[in-house]
Amino acid sequence: MATFVRNFHTPYVADGWGCISLLWYYAELLRLAGYTYDSDDGDSAWASGSNVLVDEPGGANGFEVNPNNPLIISDPVGARFTQAMVDDETSIILRATNAANQGAWRMVDFLGATKVRVDYYGRPPASWTPETGIPGRVVVSDGLAPLDGAWILFNAPSPSKLQVRLLKSTSSSCRLYVRPEGQPTTGTGDSIDATATPTMELTDSAGDFHSGMVGRSITISGATNPGNNGTFTITAFTSSAVIEYTNASGVTETSSFTWSVAGDATETAYQTFGRINSDRYRMNMVSDGVNVFLYSYASDEYQDKTLLGELDGVESEDLYPGFWWGSATSESSASDAWRYDGRMLSHVNSQILAHPTFLKSGLDLDDSTQWNVQGGRRLVNENVFVRYPLVVMEDVVDGGYPRGYLPLIGFVSTAFEDFHPLGGAGQWQYLEAGLAVPRNGPNDMLPERVADVG
Repeated sequence: MATFVRNFHTPYVADGWGCISLLWYYAELLRLAGYTYDSDDGDSAWASGSNVLVDEPGGANGFEVNPNNPLIISDPVGARFTQAMVDDETSIILRATNAANQGAWRMVDFLGATKVRVDYYGRPPASWTPETGIPGRVVVSDGLAPLDGAWILFNAPSPSKLQVRLLKSTSSSCRLYVRPEGQPTTGTGDSIDATATPTMELTDSAGDFHSGMVGRSITISGATNPGNNGTFTITAFTSSAVIEYTNASGVTETSSFTWSVAGDATETAYQTFGRINSDRYRMNMVSDGVNVFLYSYASDEYQDKTLLGELDGVESEDLYPGFWWGSATSESSASDAWRYDGRMLSHVNSQILAHPTFLKSGLDLDDSTQWNVQGGRRLVNENVFVRYPLVVMEDVVDGGYPRGYLPLIGFVSTAFEDFHPLGGAGQWQYLEAGLAVPRNGPNDMLPERVADVG
């Protein structure tokens, strides 16, 4: 289900903590989007409870919401809220079953140990839906800071194999990397053919193998014959159902053994995000499955935009559709959205630039003139022309080639007012610089800059 976060106002942080603050909240919003923790570098900050004040798994002690109490989140069993949490502008993130209750908010009023009120500017468009036992976390961003070089890795929701790695590069810089196929591929049986020992042929009717797995390791366990168990290197790809590997001790077998092909840790080039001197952010997110769009506005007017996930409309043979796209660094003013680059892996698993294309085909105008032409912003039946951006690879050897479309977002004319709603049904909102993002209905809050609200 799609998840929306609007105007998530992060707590004030001291000078020098800006990018660290955004690092923590990128991690929290990825969790909210359905990404799961995989591993980290062992830095004590990741394991410390100093940044996570409450980590509620849900169930009998979970949080509660009710439409009779708009903007109020209850902790009826745990009674874990404190006045200090509100004074420190602590954040609460709910991973609710009902989409209307999912989100991230700043606590603004302490109503006792069992109740807090959250920020009006991030309110759900249709109020709460009654729900109990909600999992969630209460977090701060100025606890123990990770050391330079510290990283944390997240897995995209199944069936995607994508991973996202967040890195604290230096005291003033954080980075995001995408591993398009970082997660392992697993399966059960069906058979091992040892006719050509030591070459083994593994058949799996689910058809989850691909040519990019050659050279990776495969681990087999639970086989009836002990000699078939172990970790081996894949030597050949025959089809989506058949691969080969070497095992001098292997024998022919058909059973319900399990296998796991290691993921590929090859990463895209990085995106830099966050600024050291930004003392607070208003963060927004829309996510759907593997695809996540994060955009934030900082107290010093700098902004970050990050879209990550997998391209739509790629060929079935494309092994690495994972990408990130957005502003390459924090920017104080928005360039036209189609000028932002993305990063992917090529067909030979090497880093490559990915360029979105301008919407000339819809407006019949070029980049230098479209912004001041009324036709570019005309609404027809309360709708505006929105184009899903086609992505073209920058390949200096083979020439540029189209690969697929950026998901979630759309490109439109730059002639609209910032944060203007688009479409009578409330399905889109104009962000800025020719970029349109999904909206959660006509009552969904529009983005606010930090200076607009405080």
